[in-house]
Amino acid sequence: MPWPEFPVNEGALCRKGWIAVGLRGNRARLTTPLVRDRATGGCGPRSRTRRSTWSPGSSTGCGTRPAPTRSGCSVAGGLTNEKAYQLAKFARVALGTSQIDYNGRWCMSSAASAANQAFGVDRGLPFPLADLEQTDVLVLVGSNLAETMPPAARHLDRLREQGGKVVVIDPRYTATAERADLFLQPVPGTDLPLALGLLHLLDAAGAVDEEYVAARTTGFDAVRRTAAAWWPERVERVSGVPTSELRVLAGLLAGTDRAIVLTARGAEQHSQGTATVLSWVSVALGTPDGARALLVFGSNIVVSAPNATHVRERLESLDLLVVADIVMSDIAAMADVVLPVTQWSEETGTMTNLEGRVSCASVRSRRLTVSGVTSA
Repeated sequence: MPWPEFPVNEGALCRKGWIAVGLRGNRARLTTPLVRDRATGGCGPRSRTRRSTWSPGSSTGCGTRPAPTRSGCSVAGGLTNEKAYQLAKFARVALGTSQIDYNGRWCMSSAASAANQAFGVDRGLPFPLADLEQTDVLVLVGSNLAETMPPAARHLDRLREQGGKVVVIDPRYTATAERADLFLQPVPGTDLPLALGLLHLLDAAGAVDEEYVAARTTGFDAVRRTAAAWWPERVERVSGVPTSELRVLAGLLAGTDRAIVLTARGAEQHSQGTATVLSWVSVALGTPDGARALLVFGSNIVVSAPNATHVRERLESLDLLVVADIVMSDIAAMADVVLPVTQWSEETGTMTNLEGRVSCASVRSRRLTVSGVTSA
């Protein structure tokens, strides 16, 4: 049964979660600092390491060779916030460097670059995974969710139980493909022509929302000209995906107002990864849903945004604007729905300051009730 206190994974674990406990007390765990003796062969296979201590100089080898004048840090994305913060401080204060990188940028670089080019912001999943169950068509490009994120894959089954369609695009027939209503199997490295061919079909069928594209996007005509060169038969010759299957996918997307396209590492980690993601973004923007609503929480962007006139015009074009605030601000005055909320000094929680420090605020004063909203 699902665990309501764990809304993301509902108490379930992926493979990494199940085996992570095995590292605790494992015989292969390091228990003491090690220092490589470069005199015995540099950093190659002939060099040896020796046990050291935590005393200053001994574990770093600073007592035997000069400290480097230029340094950098490469860290893992799985570190805790506290550890990542301390490492950032160590790099800047102790090492005197701003050169800090982490492994997530390598695997996410194509998606991040495409998101920045398309939306001006690099953001991962912009909605809860449970929202996948509420769509009509879910397209997974280069994702094997059933094996890489088993707890999340249950949303695919629930979507299908409610009548939704799951489309998987992958060169391999994976465990996720087994759960799909439609499986497209392109030749490796041809995800980009496939996306452009799909956009070609949507455009030819008149399924592109011209009013939306004209009002809320720029550069779509250039994308349309590129897609025009990828007619279905050419896509089939290049990608190996039958024209009939590509037309079925185009029909699914053209026939619904609720579709989600998710790209993953399989489509992103090759030479045309950024262009591939951008093409799928164009597919999503060309066939938007009937909502493109906005929830604003505690922000008066009509005043604070640099180009306030443009922001006001975009807000006025929304189908639904919901604002949650403590006062009737300028943007609240424009909203379709205004929700009263409590402010920071009336709540219990954590806040993050300019340095990234997380501080805990505990308010033990009288309870404050505002239109049914009660603060602690």
